[in-house]
Amino acid sequence: MSRAAIYGLIADHDDIPAFRAGFFVLSLLCAALLNFGAFALLILAHMALDTVKYRDVHGYSWGVTVRGVVRESIQDMALLAIGLCMAMLLDPSLNFEYVAVTFHGKAVLVRAGSILFTKFIVLQRFTAILADPAAHMQSTNAALRQKWYFGEQSFVVLFFVLTAVLLLAPLLLPISDALYRHVLLQQMVPWKV
Repeated sequence: MSRAAIYGLIADHDDIPAFRAGFFVLSLLCAALLNFGAFALLILAHMALDTVKYRDVHGYSWGVTVRGVVRESIQDMALLAIGLCMAMLLDPSLNFEYVAVTFHGKAVLVRAGSILFTKFIVLQRFTAILADPAAHMQSTNAALRQKWYFGEQSFVVLFFVLTAVLLLAPLLLPISDALYRHVLLQQMVPWKV
């Protein structure tokens, strides 16, 4: 193969169906293998990149920068909270009887589906940024200085409610603090795959 043919293949690889299928399968595999701590690190990396984008590249004030970073990451943060709540609620070691009765053995499928879906979406959003970082650094949120729209407000409320549920779960649910901390650390420490 000539050098021009190789460069042409590299430039057009996104349009090849086999590449798309392979990328989809690898994304699902990463979502299944990595825990929520790894995805929290991806979200933090995205937020750090957005801080550089708004502060250094575009020269916005700290207030506008924080607003832009939160607006671009709130969906990922809410998805992480949803997935983590589902992972904690449906964790087999916590053995919630009402979950077992409600799902009649389908808890594994519900847990896998909800956890994989949230991780997959966060991973897809992050890889879209990595696909063209220069374009991401040049673009800003069009509604940066406008009022938050309903979807963004919903994600903010969802994130705070689910974070409160996660923090208050040992008080609200019939589980020991030690077991809850163990399961939460198992889900959140990135190197515990």
